[in-house]
Amino acid sequence: MYLYTPIYACMKLSYENTAEKKRFDYIDAAKGFCIWVVIYSHIHFDMTDYRIGIFLDSFFVQLYFFLSGMFFKPYSGLAEFTVKKIDRLVIPLLFFFLFAYLYDALSYGIYSLCGWDTSAYAGKSWRIWEIVRWGTSWHNSPLWFLTSLFEVNLLYYVLQKFLGKGWLDVAVWILAGVGYRLSTKGIVPPYYIGTSLVSLPFFRIGHLFRQSNMLDYSPRDKYVWGCLPLLAVAIWFLARPLRLHELILPASFLSFYFCSIGGTTIVVFLCKAAKRLPILSFFGRYSLIVYGTHWCICHTWSSIVYTILPESLAAYFIAFALTAATEVPIILLLRRYAPCFIGEKELISSARFKKPTA
Repeated sequence: MYLYTPIYACMKLSYENTAEKKRFDYIDAAKGFCIWVVIYSHIHFDMTDYRIGIFLDSFFVQLYFFLSGMFFKPYSGLAEFTVKKIDRLVIPLLFFFLFAYLYDALSYGIYSLCGWDTSAYAGKSWRIWEIVRWGTSWHNSPLWFLTSLFEVNLLYYVLQKFLGKGWLDVAVWILAGVGYRLSTKGIVPPYYIGTSLVSLPFFRIGHLFRQSNMLDYSPRDKYVWGCLPLLAVAIWFLARPLRLHELILPASFLSFYFCSIGGTTIVVFLCKAAKRLPILSFFGRYSLIVYGTHWCICHTWSSIVYTILPESLAAYFIAFALTAATEVPIILLLRRYAPCFIGEKELISSARFKKPTA
């Protein structure tokens, strides 16, 4: 009998999913790397005080848009495409908001009954409709990404539907320029529209990556691998802190996109060279679940760890490890009992769009 551990569960489920259908394991590993950086950055908020933090900060969110673009599919038309994206992005957005809302309500109740410090909840909004009004919530702040990704998908669908390949690229970069211009003027449109415009090129490049058959392993990969050290050095010196969701971006348009695209290339091709990283791939395969649930969990573990240890790199890594370990049973439970709410299965059926076979 196997001893149940989070590591064993990760490896077992990772191999099972690979056997179910062809998956590019290194893409899951890249997503896993990204979600690990997301978790750590939400534990160690001053990560950009360090040069390595600035380096990672310059591309890790943009990497998610790139990876999402790799699997863009127009389906049978706008109606089916919209239904699919509601199933895979909007419903999880609402579900993870409700998860965090109830988690916070329970935590607040326990803290109040025990006479513990509840100052973290003081002055915070408990209006349940704020997720619709703002596209995010203080209960689960990272959900802004799902709002923006939904917008990017719809906008990209419309552009590719009506524009040829050349004009599509022109339109994507013009819209990105508009978004960047808004950032320089301090204009932040509602629902993260400016962020979505700035992020369009990453989504487009991800789609081109797949269209160019670069997903498969190829002898040409060695040339890219050879360039990675120089690319990393360039990004190390050019990278600047940013907050994509707040449209706080570096002054240089070119260096921002160079670092974002270059950093994405480094992560993707390093994972491609490694071929199999089962634990990282597990977290990448279920990164949506981890993304949607980690916010309140990492804060809980952080507050517990900080009562024992002073805030330090050791405390941050312990809180990170505890958060990652907690995510494993959450993933297993949600996949089993709530697959329609986490994008694993359809809640709104798209069967009506299927053409009947003769």
